[in-house]
Order: sequence, then structure tokens, then C-alpha cells
Amino acid sequence: MAFIGTFKSIPSHWVALADQVLVSGVNFVIGVILARTFGVEVFGVYIIAITFLFYANTFQSSLVISPMMTAIPHETDEAKREELLSGFFGYALILIVLSVVGIAIVTYLLGVMVASLHLGANTGPLLLAIIGFQLQDWLRRALYALHQTSRVFLLDLLAYGGQLASLAILYYKNALTPSSALLSMAVVFFLSALLIITIQNIVPSFKQALLVIKTHWRGSRDFFVAWQLQWAGSQGLALFGGGVLGPQIVGALRASMNLVAPVNVLFQWMENVIPVRAVTHLKKGGLPEMYHFLSRLAWIGGVLFGVVVVGLYFFAEPLLGLIYGESYRPYALFVILQAVHIWLSHFYRLEFFACRATHRTADIARASLIMALVAIGTGVFGVYLIGGSAVILALILGQSVSHLYLFYRRKYI
Repeated sequence: MAFIGTFKSIPSHWVALADQVLVSGVNFVIGVILARTFGVEVFGVYIIAITFLFYANTFQSSLVISPMMTAIPHETDEAKREELLSGFFGYALILIVLSVVGIAIVTYLLGVMVASLHLGANTGPLLLAIIGFQLQDWLRRALYALHQTSRVFLLDLLAYGGQLASLAILYYKNALTPSSALLSMAVVFFLSALLIITIQNIVPSFKQALLVIKTHWRGSRDFFVAWQLQWAGSQGLALFGGGVLGPQIVGALRASMNLVAPVNVLFQWMENVIPVRAVTHLKKGGLPEMYHFLSRLAWIGGVLFGVVVVGLYFFAEPLLGLIYGESYRPYALFVILQAVHIWLSHFYRLEFFACRATHRTADIARASLIMALVAIGTGVFGVYLIGGSAVILALILGQSVSHLYLFYRRKYI
């Protein structure tokens, strides 16, 4: 493992940032390859399948990862920390099995009822991809909780780099399809996670998993409700738009999102680092210290993301044509709206992190309910009135109302 030793002299937050550059960069390139190869409609078919993968991951993200990211850093006893890790690993494996079974049933029923979603041929590879992706995603978050950022970088290099390499091989062999792309993800992510799990000697404990569930269920329950509602008000709404308007709308929405995806480097870095830092500031100086820290980030990020919004306002259409092809040019408005949504998301995420640090999980659940109700209520009608742009406008409105609620709830801390 000499490769890992090269990172020991580098501060962990820089390694974490480099990891997010790697993940977001590779995802951006993969998105471009698939969008140009498939065309807007077939790309939409692939994205519809991926939407179910991300839905399956909401179970693990809310019930396992959210409590794990605070529980493990809080534990100072090494033996107890290992027990916690084994318990969360066992918990994750249980949910992987349950989510695969659930998604298999849902995709079968939707494939029969909504033929325009084109789920049938992709179901098998999708289920395998759900297993590989969730195993890899749990492991990378666990390593972040253990402050082993160099191992995270190695894991993501193997997973995402391997996925890009496998897609390149499929492309040159003229064998790149939505099914083969999903299958390559499944194999590469599973094998990379298995390798690092073996190196780390992480063993699942279902006995400890029961203790973890008992201890963290209340907070996990609120996170679970929040994640379900957030998915319904975002990707679920996009899936509805695809069912009504066709998969090309889903493909165009994802392409527009992918164009602003490099900005997500900072978002993903924040997701992995800021919650832990917020807890540290809270312990050090209480609420004033924590909110001062988050306010500084709000100003810095607001300026950076604002520059991105202004730039995309002028260059969205030529960038779409250059990167994805001429068939994507008519969807330039999607890019501008996505950029505005990302700018507003920066402030919303920071408020969300404050709620996590102060264990205000009930507020998170209520805010997510507000966001989902507003987004779905306006988006469902908007899709019929103004088309695909209604999906993003509904997300902006729902998130803004939800943010106002969380800001209002500060006075009750």
C-alpha cells in the first residue's frame, strides 16, 4: 500500500477535496460519453434506471449513513468504535438486500404499467448495480467517518476510474448500451469495495446491527422520512415528467444537471466534511461558534456559485451543443435553471448541516415534507402547462419554502 503513503503528508481536507474532484470529474466525463453515445432519448432511458438506483440508496443514506457520520466520530474508545463500524456494516447489508427486493418489485410493476419508462431489459443489471453502488457508497462514507481520507481516495480511484475504463472499452467495442453500462458499474464498484473491505478487515456484525438500530432508530427514522420526501420532490418528480413527456425530457434534465456537475465537487466535499466540522465548532463554542463558521462558508460559496450562474446564463446553449451535441441545444433553459437551483442549494445545505449537528431531526423531516409538497404540487401541474422546465422551477420553489421554515425554526433551539 505504498500508494497510500504518498498522501500521509497532505492535510486530510485537501485529500477529501481531491477525492471529490476525482468523483465529480469522472461522473462528468461518463455523463458526456453516455449522452453523446445514446442520444437524448436513450440517455433518458438509462437515467430512468439510475433514478431507481438513487432511490434505493435513500434507505441506506438515511437509516445508516446519516447516523453513522456523527456516531463514529463522537466515539473516542477504539474498541467501541470498531463495534459501531461492524454494526453499521451489518445494518447496511440488511438494507441492501431489502432495497434490492423492493426495487425489483417496483420496477416490474412500473414496467408493466408505464411502458414508456423502458424498464424491462435494464432491470437485472440495475439490481446488480444497486448492490455494488450501495456497498461502495457505504464504505466511502465509513472511511470518511474514520478520517481515513487517503483510503477513500484509493477506493474512489478504483471504482470510478474502473467504471470509466470499462465504459471506454465497451464504447470502442461498439457494445455500450444502458444495460452494459449498468452491469459495468455493478462489477467495478463491487470489486473495488470488496478489496478495500478486505484490506481494512471490516467484518459485519448483525448482533451489533441490532444494537445500532435500537440506539439510532429515532434519529434515523426522521432522516428516512426526510430522504424519501426529498427524493419524491426531486428525482421522483423528474421520473413523473419522464412518464408524461417521454424519456427525452429525463435525459435533457440529467444532461443539464451534468453540465453544472463540476460545481458538485464543493457540494460533495461539504457533505463529507462540514457536518463533522460543524459538530467540532458546536462543542468548542456552542451555537454562536457553529453559526459563525457556517456563515463564513455561506458568503464564500454564495459568491463562487453566483459567478457560475452568471456565466451559464450567457453560455448555456453553446456549451450544450459543444459537449453533448446539437440535439441537446433546445434545452439550454434547463441549464440556467439548474444553476440557480444549485446556488440556492448551497445555503439550504448549510442550514441542513446545522440541523444535523444540533440533532434537530424532526425539523429536517418537516422541512423535507414542506419541500416535497410544494415541489410535487407545483411540478405535477406545471409539467402539463410548461413542460420539463416546470420540474426545476418546482424544485427551486420547494427548496426555498423549506429553507425559510428551517431558518424560522432557529429561534426554538
